[in-house]
Amino acid sequence: MSDDRILFIADAGPTIGGGHVMRSLTLARALQARGAECAFRSHPDGDVVLDVFAPDLFRVEDDAGFDALVFDHYALSAHDHLALARGRPVLVIDDLADRPLGADMVLDSGMGRRASDYRGLVPDGCLLLLGPDHAPMRPDFVALRAGTLARRDEGGPVRRILVSLGLTDVGGFTLPAVQRLRGVAEIDVVVGSGAASLAALTALADEDPSVTLHVDTRDMARLTARADIAIGGGGSSSWERCVLGLPTLLLVLADNQTQAAVALAEAGAVIALDSRLAPEHPFPAAVDDTWAALAWLAANAGSLGLDARRLAIGGDSAGGTLAAVGAIHARDRGIALALQLLVTPGTGAHADTASHKLFADGFLLDAASTAWFLDHTIPHHHRRDWRFAPLEAPELEGVAPACLVLAECDPLVDEGLAYGDRLRLAGVPVQLELAHGVTHDFIKMGRALKEASAFQQAAADALKEAWT
Repeated sequence: MSDDRILFIADAGPTIGGGHVMRSLTLARALQARGAECAFRSHPDGDVVLDVFAPDLFRVEDDAGFDALVFDHYALSAHDHLALARGRPVLVIDDLADRPLGADMVLDSGMGRRASDYRGLVPDGCLLLLGPDHAPMRPDFVALRAGTLARRDEGGPVRRILVSLGLTDVGGFTLPAVQRLRGVAEIDVVVGSGAASLAALTALADEDPSVTLHVDTRDMARLTARADIAIGGGGSSSWERCVLGLPTLLLVLADNQTQAAVALAEAGAVIALDSRLAPEHPFPAAVDDTWAALAWLAANAGSLGLDARRLAIGGDSAGGTLAAVGAIHARDRGIALALQLLVTPGTGAHADTASHKLFADGFLLDAASTAWFLDHTIPHHHRRDWRFAPLEAPELEGVAPACLVLAECDPLVDEGLAYGDRLRLAGVPVQLELAHGVTHDFIKMGRALKEASAFQQAAADALKEAWT
């Protein structure tokens, strides 16, 4: 390996984040330690990541003079690999197994990955390095492993939460996650300097001393080690949290993370916040997933260091429907919930209320889209099943207290109001928050609507009150 010159070609960008560059960088550092000379050829967004985390590494415009190539780039396949390599050895870092690869070696650290997944996709004789044992891991994580695991074995309450959803915060989930967690524990928030949410997160951290913002941090191992629980993405950082035994609520932020998230959840390493989706998995698949996740969390809260008396369920839109149905199921299973947080939920069977007619067109969730969603989710003759339409539930007595967040110009507003009335008639405490002049999904528009931030805070306050 001494004196070999190795070129890394890694992708990055606002929609895919910087994970490709970061895991390639981990491997590059290991090769440098063994005497190799490493350089990168990447997207300009990748250069931004390298400027922060590896300013000493060479950046090049072409591949001349290199002895071997490493690709970490979903958009490149066998034709590209072979054309660029021109006979030189090639390692491809991958986690998709969805395209031909012109590789001499493939590194795929996904759990459950098998050699058969690459059958027909790689040349004969290609060396496959598969499974978590081959995950690139920075030495500082390994160094902290023994002491951190010993501390976790001692147990204790959740005092510190790590929120780390990628350097570029793809999808913008970091801010709403932190807003909902305020007041629960100390929060460490990790983002990159290129994240679109950085300004809002900076303002929040400035006003709340319990929130510490870490921008382009090189201290990720220590932050992971001292946290008691994480809100994390399903990318390569999953393995870093596993090495340090950090319990994680895992968000699937991209389709390519789904398989790993499922495998990690089945292994008990994370709670994967995801469900099967229609039309591939029609009703009642998502309901069954919700119930299974809720029952598992209630049964295993103690082993995760969580307080089972402070469980809540929540969601928006179809997620609000699942949360309402989950609260009914929790009552029937004897699982005590502190709160059900229902944001613009669908609760009726046939999209036939006055608000559906009034806001049928031009208000984001139009009638045609609603019909398309329903037709791809559930047959018409099953739509009065209360697991799909909780307004049809025969009894609501004894379900968890509710915080109901509705939008005035939403086709679903009437059925949301009707569900609140049914809950009150059943003796269930209901906090109703009605946002005037906004549409369905408004609560996700925190970068554009002041109402979104205000009602995110109202939801966070309701959770905080329920948990105290």
